[in-house]
Amino acid sequence: MLNGLRQKAIVKPGGVVEISSPELPAGVTVEVIVLIESPPKYSEKPLTSFI
Repeated sequence: MLNGLRQKAIVKPGGVVEISSPELPAGVTVEVIVLIESPPKYSEKPLTSFI
């Protein structure tokens, strides 16, 4: 059975990401997937172009 753990983290210098949780027992094998949030994209068009 798979269980999930979702956390947000800040990337430290050198690209290091640290995850700490009491739900993670020592010695267990885990799979880590990193999703990078990108800043929202804004339209390059001026507002008057929509009129």
